[in-house]
Amino acid sequence: MKPQQNTLMETLGGVVDVMVGRASGLSRIDLTNGGFWISFLGLALAGLVDASAYSITYAAHQFISQPTKLWFVFASLLIALIGYGASILALYLLCRAPNEQANFIAAIITNNWASAVVSVITFPLVILSTLIGSSEQFWGMVSVVLLGVMIAAGTNILRFSLQIPIGRALIYFAVTTMISIICVQGLTQLAGFASPA
Repeated sequence: MKPQQNTLMETLGGVVDVMVGRASGLSRIDLTNGGFWISFLGLALAGLVDASAYSITYAAHQFISQPTKLWFVFASLLIALIGYGASILALYLLCRAPNEQANFIAAIITNNWASAVVSVITFPLVILSTLIGSSEQFWGMVSVVLLGVMIAAGTNILRFSLQIPIGRALIYFAVTTMISIICVQGLTQLAGFASPA
């Protein structure tokens, strides 16, 4: 299904609709085969925003071994991309029912654009963290709120794009997210970007 007005803002607006629980948002996203390839622009946009975030946080980061800023930004983006790929692969392996397999491309398209939305939304928090420093109580509260929002948004994306019940969507989200986190944490340790204990 291809919307009549397939602009970037219309697409991102549709993704936001889906993330907040409005299934009608899917009608604003190009879910065709052409839309599949175009959706990788969402990952590129997320990468640009995330590169800025990694660059900003580089100075405040404590490393096991000190990398150059360019290597830190590039490797961090690559690690994030691998983690994302691992989560998509896990989702593909989880989607065994015929309707889930038929809607898998729609899930990838929606997730690709959602990555850009998440990066843009969280970027101000990166700026804020450099301005006010690290307050455990404040950032602990922010992390809990952000985690809740991400769980709800991610579950909604899977529920509507795959057209599955909310319980199954929640399980799929939990499994794919855990695999992505494990992958990213492992590669971060391997690259020497983990903070010293």
